[in-house]
Amino acid sequence: MKSLLKNLVLLGVTTLVCIVVGEFAARFALRDITTTADNRSYFALKWKQANVRLNSLGYRDKEPEPAQAGTYRIAFIGDSYTFGQGIPEDARMSNILERELRQRRDVQVINLGNAGNNTMHEVGVLKMAIAKLKPNFVLLQWFVNDVDIAEVTHDSESALPAPSRMNEFKMSMRNQSVLYFLAAETWHRYLERSGSGYAEEMRARFGDPQSAQSKRAEQALLQFINLCKDNGIGVGIVLVPYFTPIHGREYPFLYLHQRVLATCESQGVPCLDLLPTFSPFMDDDTKYRDLWVNKFDSHMGPAANQIAAAALLKFFGAQWTTMNAAAQPGSYSAAGHAAVQASVR
Repeated sequence: MKSLLKNLVLLGVTTLVCIVVGEFAARFALRDITTTADNRSYFALKWKQANVRLNSLGYRDKEPEPAQAGTYRIAFIGDSYTFGQGIPEDARMSNILERELRQRRDVQVINLGNAGNNTMHEVGVLKMAIAKLKPNFVLLQWFVNDVDIAEVTHDSESALPAPSRMNEFKMSMRNQSVLYFLAAETWHRYLERSGSGYAEEMRARFGDPQSAQSKRAEQALLQFINLCKDNGIGVGIVLVPYFTPIHGREYPFLYLHQRVLATCESQGVPCLDLLPTFSPFMDDDTKYRDLWVNKFDSHMGPAANQIAAAALLKFFGAQWTTMNAAAQPGSYSAAGHAAVQASVR
């Protein structure tokens, strides 16, 4: 009995030592990884501590300059794709746009990206921007998980269940352990291959356009658009696709893009879908990861941001460089919308 107990203790100690050594070995081997698709992992938290500065408004950008007569202000609102997860500030779409546009006129592009935001969060960001920044134009960056909006209740905070101890443990491990992240990543990839991954989960929840969840997403987008219109601010939307390989098949989130495009059409709002721009990469197994931040993070890397910024300039550039900044531009008229569409034909 003593021998068995001794062996069990020895096994436990040996296992613990192997885990600790493996953890530090994994951290060293993957020391060049900046972030992961989950922005709360060990990698992402470490990268944020070293690379992210926040201005007085709480966003990853320089301090917004006071509004000046003749300066055209674009508020760029979005989630981690706008925030620039895993990449330097100056490599983001917003920064590239500002550099290019300033060659043509006095422009400020204010980055209001926040990782994890959905469309309802972005409505709140828009209200702040209207009150404090007085933009001439608001560009909303949309991604497929923006439709994931929790049901609103009168007491929504207290209605949320406390996380279980198991979920708390998982969150702690995700924040602190590289080995845990690698194990979780392997499991998620298995689920994707077995047809039980993220695309299938989203289809089950949002496939029906009449479901309560789909309707909440639609109403949030309409609220965003109407806030801009009611305050006389120009508004446009750019859709960023999920950079997943498609191998000649239909893009799995096409139905979500189509709903946003239909809303843009019905509201007379110019809407640029980047799916056609990036589809040639996503259809090529040798190229789609060129868009990524790194092998663990499918967010837009510097090259993808450059491509997206060029497409945005082509689509919106004529409007941004000719619209009068002396007065609030107002929401898009039919003529203004037609002018934007004509500029990209």
